[in-house]
Amino acid sequence: MKTMKAKYDQDNAYRCMVDAMKAQIYANQFTPSEMREMAVLACIMYEMEAPSPPSFVISRDTEAAFKILEDVRLKNNNHCNRQQSC
Repeated sequence: MKTMKAKYDQDNAYRCMVDAMKAQIYANQFTPSEMREMAVLACIMYEMEAPSPPSFVISRDTEAAFKILEDVRLKNNNHCNRQQSC
């Protein structure tokens, strides 16, 4: 895992964000706590606005397997019900 300094030195987007944040600290006298709060808020806002992918996708094969299992369950229930009524 790269250190923050290595990321700053090697990743232009990372460096630009750090430099922009630093400029805001100087210009507006933000405290480290305020900067963390703003970063967290930006992430929360992004997650709330960004469309989320479906949490899972059930393949046709899986659907077919569930159908078979449901048929077996129903067949077993019917068999058990007949035995209890005898």
